[in-house]
Amino acid sequence: MLVFCPLGGWVTDRLAARYGLTTGRAIAGMTGMVLAGFAIALGGVVDSPFLAITSLSFGAGWLYFAVGAYWASTTDLSKAHAGTLSGLMNTGANIGGAISPTLTPWLAHHWGWPVSLGVAAVVAIVGGFIWLKIDPGKGLRQDTF
Repeated sequence: MLVFCPLGGWVTDRLAARYGLTTGRAIAGMTGMVLAGFAIALGGVVDSPFLAITSLSFGAGWLYFAVGAYWASTTDLSKAHAGTLSGLMNTGANIGGAISPTLTPWLAHHWGWPVSLGVAAVVAIVGGFIWLKIDPGKGLRQDTF
């Protein structure tokens, strides 16, 4: 988190300046989420505890890499309602954070850690590809709120 979160914020700003808000934010957000998914999946199948910890740590790091794109996009999408939009986004993240500590070991108990971490990996990868539909440069309709 100490390295990946500020690095991701810096990268999303550079990419947005170079390619525009939509493409720049999407590249940073998608890259972080997809790489996190692959690192998490790898952590579930390696035999070495050291490699598993390393892979899962990089998975967390890549998730944090995407955070700058999330928060910047809420401001880009709705300057007048950035607080509301940020609150909604954060609520969704906290719901996942509340469910995962129970769901992950339950899945591992029934189907094993590779499946459990594979589910987390799929969620991250799908989240990454959702960036293809997010258009911060376009903004939200003003009658939305």
